[in-house]
Amino acid sequence: MSCVGKNRVKNNIFTYELDMLLELRTEQTGMEDIMKKSVVVNMQNDMEARPIALLVQKANQFSSRIYMESADNKRVNVKSIMGMMNMALLNGEEVVIDAEGEDEQEAIAAIEEFLTK
Repeated sequence: MSCVGKNRVKNNIFTYELDMLLELRTEQTGMEDIMKKSVVVNMQNDMEARPIALLVQKANQFSSRIYMESADNKRVNVKSIMGMMNMALLNGEEVVIDAEGEDEQEAIAAIEEFLTK
């Protein structure tokens, strides 16, 4: 086998191994199943400390990972009180909620309901 042939075999093996690793990672993390929902914040009260604490408590009722991204590309874990305080949400602001896990649909629905009540 020529040197070029050996490199092709090595490259094919490497490509195959890389594909297998990516498949495994996709299965382990569920990357294909991440749910996203765009929501416009419409709350009666401003997002001060108490409402944010209640939102974090609501998020922590779910096993899914839940993140929120604002229009300025700030992305935080909704289960983190410090992250959510740093988010500084305002009424009328559009955010994207994404969740990944067993109860992702319920989690997104609950967060959406909280932000629009």
